[in-house]
This record gives sequence, structure tokens and C-alpha cells, in this order.
Amino acid sequence: MFNELEIINKRLLTSLKEILGNSGQSNNNLLLTKYSSYIRNTIEGIRFSNITFDEHFIFTDDKFELGHLNLQGIERKSISKIETIKISDIKRIYFDNCTFNFIPIIKQKNVWLIEFNECIFNDSFEQFHKTLLTSTRDEKKLYFNNCKFNDFTIGDISDIRYNLDTKLSYFEINGGIIDNFKIQNIEIASKFYINKQYDGNDKQLIIKNLEFNQVIFKENFKLHNCDILQCYIKDTDFEKHADFFMSSFNKGKEKNMEFKAINFKGLALFGDTQFSEKLVFRYVTFEGYVHFRRSVLKKGINLDYSNIQNEINFYGINILDNSSMTKESFRIIKYHLEKIGNKIEANKYHSLELNQNRKDICSNDKMNFDLIQRGIVAVLHKVSSNHSQSWFLPLFWIFIVGIVFNYFINNELLSLNYEYLKDIVKYMSLLTKLEDYRCDNFLFLINKVILGYLYYQFLVSIRKDTRKWWKILLRKQ
Repeated sequence: MFNELEIINKRLLTSLKEILGNSGQSNNNLLLTKYSSYIRNTIEGIRFSNITFDEHFIFTDDKFELGHLNLQGIERKSISKIETIKISDIKRIYFDNCTFNFIPIIKQKNVWLIEFNECIFNDSFEQFHKTLLTSTRDEKKLYFNNCKFNDFTIGDISDIRYNLDTKLSYFEINGGIIDNFKIQNIEIASKFYINKQYDGNDKQLIIKNLEFNQVIFKENFKLHNCDILQCYIKDTDFEKHADFFMSSFNKGKEKNMEFKAINFKGLALFGDTQFSEKLVFRYVTFEGYVHFRRSVLKKGINLDYSNIQNEINFYGINILDNSSMTKESFRIIKYHLEKIGNKIEANKYHSLELNQNRKDICSNDKMNFDLIQRGIVAVLHKVSSNHSQSWFLPLFWIFIVGIVFNYFINNELLSLNYEYLKDIVKYMSLLTKLEDYRCDNFLFLINKVILGYLYYQFLVSIRKDTRKWWKILLRKQ
């Protein structure tokens, strides 16, 4: 899209300097009808098309400056005559396919609608909240549709220090590209929606670098369907709901995607999001409900340093690589799945928790008797049933027990004859009596203990899978 815009910019766009330079006028002018191919009038509005603003654009309560012109009115040609629209009567401003080399300043109190369509903002335009987003009237609306920004920066060090409660105009950014999107050192008292997805907008917004630092969002926050190449979020409070629906995060400032020192006081919604690197919540407080429905966490999640006060819904979460996850993170996921009644998925993360516990014990440099005991149990649980995830493994080991005990008691090697198979089944059964074993009490006891453990693992595993298939059948009905 923006490659096409650049071609149009080179071939078709006319600079503001060229348009105004031809007027031969200086100050307090009417903008004449001969420039209407670039600047057109609508009812109570004005539309700028295919212009490169290489000079300033200022529209406040006491002046309207286009480059070197201080305009008092704009001519409008109707069917029968030429009319003049007063600057004070302009209430809507549209920019189509325009390029801005200087940030426009529009703070006229009568203007309630400003719309930028496929525009390019060059240079480092900072302090948008003091130039375009400043709230001059309650119903003022700004729309940025498929625009490209080099820098979109809100806030400076003084704003949060003096607690300004910055009230922004209602604005939407729908689609487009932002190279650097920074919000820092500011309190924002109004709703803050970026690329909000609704019936009229399904565009994706590309943000190459997103940075929130020392920010307080006092109203609802939405960041929808954004492809974020690099993200850094720190020391930020979301006092109402925070919604990151359908956004994808490629990496953080230091590879891992880290949310650090964050307070989520309302809902925290990560539905259908995707994280390419490990998602780390460090010193994060979730006061409200959280959900990760159908989220893709390619390299796992770390919840060790998070404070969770309500339920988290992990339904449909997809973790592609859990090798770097901790036992505590698995435990938290398991706990919250159980809390909402999702026993099937909870069993899966219980298994992963036990598996990670085994790895932690085996990698511990300071082994003691307690760790050795726990390690033996963990290894046995892994080998016998993959932490109750496989019903086939216990059956396999029960069959092996039958072969081994038959060899030690009867000294018989592998064979396929009927009598040999009968002996194996005898040593696989919990119901076989001591007199049928033809061995001492010690071997009988060892056989029963091993079989008892393996049958227990089989029952736990089969119960889990039976419940799973039973629920699937009920859903189909």
C-alpha cells in the first residue's frame, strides 16, 4: 500500500508551496477556486487531496495558516455563483493521500471531525496529544485510516509529574504502519483504542516498535489486530479493562516478551494473541479476570512473579515449546484450568508440572536423601506412565514383568507356545495366589508391589482418557 503511495507522491502529489506560491498573495486571503482540484469544500468542511505539506498547517481559534498564508475564507463554486466559506464555519477537515513534513496543529474549537486517509507523516512528530489529540470539545473525533507514521509519541516527563489527567479527543487508528509508537510519563484520562476491530474495520496495523513506560490508562484500553515487531511495556497501570485481541508480539526489548511492573485492575484480555518469544509477566498484578483463549505461546509463558487475584481462563491455549517453562508456571495453569472445571487440560499441565519437577531434581547440584527419594519417584512415574498421560506404558511394563518373573522362577526363555503364555499371564495377574508362584515369599511380594503400582498407573491413565472421550461423545450428541 505505502509503496503505491510513494509512487503517487512522486508523480501526482503537489506541494503546498507550489499551490500557495502561485496565488501571488500574502496575508488575510481567500483561497481561490482555481486551487479546488487540491482543496475542495464540503458542507461545513474542507478536503485536502494529493498535497505534500512541506510548510506548516496551523488551525486554531485565532488563525488558519497554510504555509505563508493567513486565510480568512475559502471560495466555493456552486452551480450558479461563487460563494465564500468562512474559516470560523469549518467544522470538518479531511486529508486524502497527503504527506506531512511538519505535524499539523489543529486546535480550533469548532472543528469536531478530522480524518486522515492513506496519509504519510514524516520526521519525528512528537507530542500528538498537544497538537492533534488535544480535547477541544467533547465530541471531537479523529480518524487515521491506513496512514504511515515515523513516530507517534504521546507524553513527556512533565505530564505525569504534575498529574495532568490528559483528556484526549476520541480517535481511532485503523490499519497502516507506525515505525515508533511511544507513550511515556503520562496519565491518560480518556479511552484509548488502537485499531479497534468492529464491523467496519478488519485491517491489521503494523507497529515496528511499541513502548509504554510510566503510563496510567484511566479508562478502557484496546490494542487490536496489531503486528508488533518489538515491544517494551513497563511501569504501566491499566485501571479499567485492557484488551490485546488478535495482536501478535514478535519479540521484546531483550528477546523475551516481558510485561514488567504492570497493574491490570480490570479485565486483562489476550484472546487470539500470538507471542513468538517467551511471554514473561514480571512483578505483574492481575486484580480482575484474565483470559488467554486460543492464544499461541510459541515459547511458553512465565507466571512465577505474577500476583493473580482472580481466575485465568487458559481454554484453547497452544504452547508450542514448553522446554523453558518453570514448574510454578505449569502449576498455575493447571490450578486455573481445574478452577473453571477443565479437568482434561488440567491433567495435561499436571503431567508437565511433574515432568519439570523431575528435571529440576535431576539437575540439582546439592543432592540429599530427600531429593534422591523424590527423584526416584519422579523417574518411576515418568517411565511407567509418562505422568499418567499414557495408558499403553503401564500395560507394556506389566507384560515385561510377566516375562521377567517367568524367567527368574521357571528359567524359561521367550517362546510362543501356549504353556509359556499361560505362565506369563500368571505373573501378570494380581489375583494369582502364592502357591501358584512356586517361589519364595520375597519374590511374590516384589511381584505384587510392582504389579499393584503399574495397575494403579493404568487405571489413572485410562480414567483420564475415558473421561476425555466420554466428553467428546457428549459434545457430538
